[in-house]
Amino acid sequence: HTMGKIGKSIRSSIGKGAEKIADVVTANIEHYEFEQLSPSHFQIRSGNRVTLFQDAHCEGDYPAQIVKDDGNIDFSYTPQNCYEQIYTAILNAKRFIYITGWSVDTKISLLRRKPIFLEEGCEDSPPAGKMTIGELLKYKATQGVRVLLHVWDEALSVNIGGFSTAGIMCTWDEETKKYFSGTGVECRLSYRTGSTKDNQFLWTHHQKSVIVDAAPIDGSLYTSISAMRSSPYMSGLTAHDCTTEVQQMLANLAMTEADYAKRDKDGNRYAISSFMTCEHKFKKLWDDTNTWCLPHNVSIFRPIPPPGWFSIGDIAQRHTDFHPHRLTKVMVVKEPPIIPGEPPILACPTGYGQFWPLKKPFPSNTGRVVFWEPIAPDGYEALGFVVTSSLEPPPLDIIRCVHRDALEKAHAALEEDHLPLWRNKGKIRKALGGPEASLWSVIPSGAGLISGTFVVRGGHKLPAKHLQDQYWCLKTPPLGTDVCPKPDDVIDENGNVLDSSLGKYPVPTLESGKRRIIAFVGGLDLTYGRWDTPSHPLFKTLDAEHQSDFLHGWGVKHCFGPREPWHDIHSKLEGPIARDVMTNFEQRWRKQAKSHLFHVGREFISIQEEEIHDESAWSCRLCRSIDPFSADIPYVDNSIQHSYIQAIRAAKRFIYIENQYFMGSAKYWLKESETGCINLIPYEIAARVAHSIKTDYNPIVAYIMVPLYPEGYPMDGAIQEQLRWQWNTMVMMYDIIHKAIMERGKDNSPMDFLKFLCVGQREDIALSRAERSDAPPKSNESILFASRRVPIYVHSKLMIIDDEYIILGSANINERSMAGDRDSEICVESWQPQFSNVSKPRGGVHKFRMSLWAEHIGESLPEVLEPNSVACVQKITEICERNWNIFTAPEVVNMDSHLMRYPLRWTGSQLKADPEHFPDTKAPVMGKSSLTMPDLLTC
Repeated sequence: HTMGKIGKSIRSSIGKGAEKIADVVTANIEHYEFEQLSPSHFQIRSGNRVTLFQDAHCEGDYPAQIVKDDGNIDFSYTPQNCYEQIYTAILNAKRFIYITGWSVDTKISLLRRKPIFLEEGCEDSPPAGKMTIGELLKYKATQGVRVLLHVWDEALSVNIGGFSTAGIMCTWDEETKKYFSGTGVECRLSYRTGSTKDNQFLWTHHQKSVIVDAAPIDGSLYTSISAMRSSPYMSGLTAHDCTTEVQQMLANLAMTEADYAKRDKDGNRYAISSFMTCEHKFKKLWDDTNTWCLPHNVSIFRPIPPPGWFSIGDIAQRHTDFHPHRLTKVMVVKEPPIIPGEPPILACPTGYGQFWPLKKPFPSNTGRVVFWEPIAPDGYEALGFVVTSSLEPPPLDIIRCVHRDALEKAHAALEEDHLPLWRNKGKIRKALGGPEASLWSVIPSGAGLISGTFVVRGGHKLPAKHLQDQYWCLKTPPLGTDVCPKPDDVIDENGNVLDSSLGKYPVPTLESGKRRIIAFVGGLDLTYGRWDTPSHPLFKTLDAEHQSDFLHGWGVKHCFGPREPWHDIHSKLEGPIARDVMTNFEQRWRKQAKSHLFHVGREFISIQEEEIHDESAWSCRLCRSIDPFSADIPYVDNSIQHSYIQAIRAAKRFIYIENQYFMGSAKYWLKESETGCINLIPYEIAARVAHSIKTDYNPIVAYIMVPLYPEGYPMDGAIQEQLRWQWNTMVMMYDIIHKAIMERGKDNSPMDFLKFLCVGQREDIALSRAERSDAPPKSNESILFASRRVPIYVHSKLMIIDDEYIILGSANINERSMAGDRDSEICVESWQPQFSNVSKPRGGVHKFRMSLWAEHIGESLPEVLEPNSVACVQKITEICERNWNIFTAPEVVNMDSHLMRYPLRWTGSQLKADPEHFPDTKAPVMGKSSLTMPDLLTC
């Protein structure tokens, strides 16, 4: 956020090292094209429910109710309370709570106005409904819920002895870690690592998500099937009496593992699969003690499965202990009943290929070892290697290969230190001669189960994914996977295996019925300064909702005020898409946290049963900006940018964006085009609008809302540089649209088709609840006390297309968020098929956009039902101009309408700042580039 602080602190904290970092981030700029971006590796998920949130809380400050096409009020839509629903979901979790965050502040509460959850109070918990985030998570951990918190580790925050700092970005990550130390909450801080150690000073983990278990939702396939199961009417029906949808429900209801060998509608078959853990029986075969193979030791174990189960390969782990470590999860398989005409799912290998060493076994203090690659029969694949102590091949029946019908593609993966599991690098190997060899973990390239086995490759480095051998993993079965029975299993009254890894915290007793997974994704961090409502107060809540939660980018003190109003967008995801949000968490946790993850077994409904079957269901897809240094993936994923551009190119009527930053497409800038701000989104918007002007009867209109200036004081060097990149972007876009208008022979202003917006607030002194009014003369507090105006900080990351499509999440429109190999980000794109490709879409996206505009405008107007209409453009222009005049006038007037024009005008042939400086400052609206700040740090 406060980029100037970063630049100053990098230089003051690491001295000469800053020059090295500057070299890293000012490397040669390589522009890319759309075709070079990666589409999402996650599939489109149907049958979801999506709840969209504007701001952290709405009740008590609801925006105006939205108007319908007939001019009447739509009473069916009411905005929901985001923080309240997150609080409820965490409180009701029974099995796990996963949280990712840029910052998590343990001291604030998500509830401010009333203690509504009275049932949470107990003798050893805080007062009912008053828990802070920290108290709530610790409380759930004492109930046996697995609570994992993955927070960005800011490189310049410290906690040494009694000395700690909040960090340059004031994330308080070290305080968060310290707070949960010794509790049942596992808090892991992770740098945003990269190809060099300097990356941790440059980029952040910016994802914001909460994933929890919950009771099944009404309307899901699971609850529909359960209702049918108990219905007397259904008991007398045959399949011929039912619709196709009901027939599918009945088929799913009847499905068992006996059907795994049958082909489903997509041709998939499945192996019966289960996990073995460290509590099962394993035989240690070898470790590399005294081989001097640097930098890691390794031990090889062989699973000894229960009767009827088979191993798919030996396992390798980085240690020399006698037992597998406590995080061990290795897959074993069982053959489903044979289906006539179909090959078995499992088969023994036909032989083994001796991989390394070739002449004699490799020795260590614990024995000798030879690595063997199983040779699978035609149509089958081996999922792991095995070892022996001699040159004699292993027995054929010790493992099983798996038919390709039951497999997904996988790849060899680097460990967190960017090295293999083990490599034969050292004195003994050199003395013996022979080729280099290395052991690698195998993980799914998309969906699939991690087997826990390993593969051996020649050499010590991992080539690019497309140059690797093809590896495989098991498909995720419809009924889920469990942990195999153990000789000493302790079973609860519901037949669930108790998880002994939770230590003193008990495993909760499950209620009747299974669980599902829900997720929250968006721009809201669970940290200070974010709780706000659509009215966006400045002074009047300083002794109430914001008494212990205060933020202002100018550094003003709470006792004087004002606070910085905060506008944000978030979402709740129910249905199959929530599984993908959890997959993202697991991939990141496995890569950087390296500890036990909760196993989603058969006490959870299947992903098919998660589907919601009604006309209002949503289709969703997860997209990300992330790379192999932050997640267990083999590629740089920049699918957020890909999804944005695809949606922009498909726009037919309007584009609406809210974003904390808006800069990019430097290749097309009129000045300073060598800057590394190269994402394609701004150019694509301008090009789409320009094309519609040339070809369409009703051209597309783009509305882009940004903060008046980035968070902090606008004279700060880094903020001025960000404003410069934003200005260059705006100039480029208006120039493209102006040329299209000239080509069409029209006399419109380009501002008729592209409108940059911001929002602001003023509050009369009569409403003030500030503790003091005697701020020192000429101080920031004194300036703001007199003007009583503050821009509403737009922290949203949102795009709506044609009221049919919405994409939201954590990603800003800048190079940091869109490149894929910088800040890690998460977004979800969503739409309702029922309201796609229709003349007047009036589904969930439309209603949310209308409510959002009602918040900004102060009322819901019929003119804004069709944002590309001339009437809408004129109305928005009129409102923005009026509100800007109120915001900048000497006299203070309460603002119930917040929407303003951004301070720029089209003069007929070029863009001008109007006024030249932001109110209450001497900071130029056009910004200016910095001579000391590396460009890529600010773009």
